[in-house]
Amino acid sequence: MTIKTRYVKSNTSVWQPNILARLIVRMLVMLPVPLLARLGRGLGVIFYMFDKKRGRYAETNLRICFPELNQKAIKGLRLAHFKALGQSLVCTLGLTWHRPRQRLQTWLNIEGYEHVEAAQQGGNIIIMAPHFVGLELAWAWLSMNQPMVGMYREPRKNILHWAIDLRRTQFGGIAVEARAHMKSLIKMIRGGKPFFYLPDIDPGKTGRYVFAPFFNKPAATWTALGRISAMTEASIIPCTVRQETSGHYTIMFHAPLSSYPSGDDLLDATVLNKLVEDSVREMPEQYFWIHRRFKTRPEGEAPLYGQKVHY
Repeated sequence: MTIKTRYVKSNTSVWQPNILARLIVRMLVMLPVPLLARLGRGLGVIFYMFDKKRGRYAETNLRICFPELNQKAIKGLRLAHFKALGQSLVCTLGLTWHRPRQRLQTWLNIEGYEHVEAAQQGGNIIIMAPHFVGLELAWAWLSMNQPMVGMYREPRKNILHWAIDLRRTQFGGIAVEARAHMKSLIKMIRGGKPFFYLPDIDPGKTGRYVFAPFFNKPAATWTALGRISAMTEASIIPCTVRQETSGHYTIMFHAPLSSYPSGDDLLDATVLNKLVEDSVREMPEQYFWIHRRFKTRPEGEAPLYGQKVHY
């Protein structure tokens, strides 16, 4: 049975695509995974050419985070990102829709899961997963193996957001809106459900956050993780996902964070951002550059995403 829990009411219902659109998706995901990967990368090129708004977001983020790169290198990295993004959108559907257990077993490689098993022997766990393009496959694989609770944002009305939202709950996962009250979440973690936490969502001037450096630029960063960890006595295990052009994916679990939380919100947020930054430098084209990570600015600073970039 699919379980879906939402704690923030919305005035709009979740959009459902029409029957034809759903049929097209179902036919598409039955294709071989290597072909899906190639089709997805081609789709990414189309996004790159025509999605100017997200192209500007990616351009701005890359210039902020890699000031040492020239215009040609920035353009190349942006194109590589859109290809990786397109591949992930198509392959995520293909691997989790059609024969998901069989396909995931074939196309996923798992590293470091012993860290999860060891931590669960001693108590509760939080999986800290930054926004890399293969993120959804980590959630799918984990929720297949045990009940999981994760964060989401109220989906926009298009087929990709509908499909991703559906995939996050198809194996019994519980989706909690990112701005929801903590009480129910804490109860579920204390009850033994692993929490899938996304550390790099811009808070949008809501909730408790601090400005911590991310690629030497102040970035609004939630302070909730330290409080959740302290309240649930949960170990925090970093998790990243690497995508290959072949359609293979590797989910990597790392050793639990030590001396965290420290009790200092700024220090803890700086530690988290540094962990994410180090992972981004290993596979820069696969980070979610179309997110407005620097949307919320310190008081008095001008917005970073307001001006068009010509390319």
